[in-house]
Amino acid sequence: MTVQFEHDRIAQLLLEHDIGTDVDLARARLEGGQVQLSIDAAAAATQWGQAAALAIAATASRMFRGGVFIGGLDPVPVIVGSHVGAPLMRALEAAGCRSRNIPAKPYRLHIGSHPQSAADLYLTVSGWRAHVAPYPAQSEGKGNVIAGAAAGALAVSEAFRRHILGDLLAGRQPLTLSLWDPAAPEIDPGDITRLPASLWLLGLGNLGQATMFLLELLPFADRRLTHLLVQDRDRVGEENRLTQILTEPAWIGHRKARMLGAYADRLGFETRICERSFGASSRPEDGEPRVALAGVDNLDARRLAADGRFDLVIDAGLGSSAEEIFDLRLHAFPGRMTPQTAWPDVTGPTEAALNPGLEKLVVEGRLPQCGALAIAGQSLGVPSTAVVAAALQVGQLCRALASGTYCDFVDLTLRNPKAVVATSAMLPDNVSLPSVMPRP
Repeated sequence: MTVQFEHDRIAQLLLEHDIGTDVDLARARLEGGQVQLSIDAAAAATQWGQAAALAIAATASRMFRGGVFIGGLDPVPVIVGSHVGAPLMRALEAAGCRSRNIPAKPYRLHIGSHPQSAADLYLTVSGWRAHVAPYPAQSEGKGNVIAGAAAGALAVSEAFRRHILGDLLAGRQPLTLSLWDPAAPEIDPGDITRLPASLWLLGLGNLGQATMFLLELLPFADRRLTHLLVQDRDRVGEENRLTQILTEPAWIGHRKARMLGAYADRLGFETRICERSFGASSRPEDGEPRVALAGVDNLDARRLAADGRFDLVIDAGLGSSAEEIFDLRLHAFPGRMTPQTAWPDVTGPTEAALNPGLEKLVVEGRLPQCGALAIAGQSLGVPSTAVVAAALQVGQLCRALASGTYCDFVDLTLRNPKAVVATSAMLPDNVSLPSVMPRP
């Protein structure tokens, strides 16, 4: 997957992260990044284990350009997502894994508590909790696809920090994240009991596509009973290929709403699209979803969506600089904050400074000054953080459908989930969210 540097957000991330590198060294480091995935037979037969494997394949194939490899997988049918009944190996290969020419020293991720060989990180779940540790778990509990996908993405983040960014602290401590209540991981509410019957997806970029990935994994009994409205005004760009996990080369140049709408149609959802910006006149009409998952970086759109026109809005925001790429923040409305207090006006310099790597490209004549300034002002990100954020959004939605409660604020860094700050809220008595039952 060759992308020009101007569109290569992950190579740009390395330039900003390590001031001693240049574009050639950054791309060489990315090309040398390799991950090997293994999954034991018990985990491979579970929904959570397959969700974790698919999340690793979808994210690591974009973050580790040396390849994502898998070997020794026993024949097992897919039981999650849109390829039910197909061999799991085939689904993983379609998602970006390779099963041949496994390298000698990849970064090794193992799913399950019964590894046949040593790994660098081990993934398990228990209920709604995702676990990642540098040693095998003594046992694993029954889990769901939301926790499984989060565990897979969390492991890829740790692998990227260690193997690509050279962070020696990554992968050394056990990490646990509850997708039900991050501040109270001891709570175990049991299985997923309700799924959305009507949902508005606002923003179809890095986070919005991760959300669609999670919706595809959820155990809907009949997706035709769930109505989606997907909204985004932008077109798919070349720069989206390495950070937005559903984007395909054939999508480039087309409207995101049309591509994601067609994708949702193929999954079986009842889908409508909107290609306008979310503005002052935007609001649900009769028969349209009154629950929204928002993933946009436009301040006005976020405030407008959260101002009371929906019964529930769960908004997630991702860090946009090299220091923040593993950070995320969630706000839900109604909640303790108002849209204005959640997202106050920002003042400060509008022109980003060039890092040494970009300055070198300008001096060498490989990049014009205006192009370098445009790159310096772009948001950075990695798909693994987006998948964890989407899992948290979808987890809070399922929690609200089941219990009427949800986190109205979460401040989380994937580097240390124990340091999470989260508060919970309750739906008003006069609000009832439409839902459907999952399949048994």
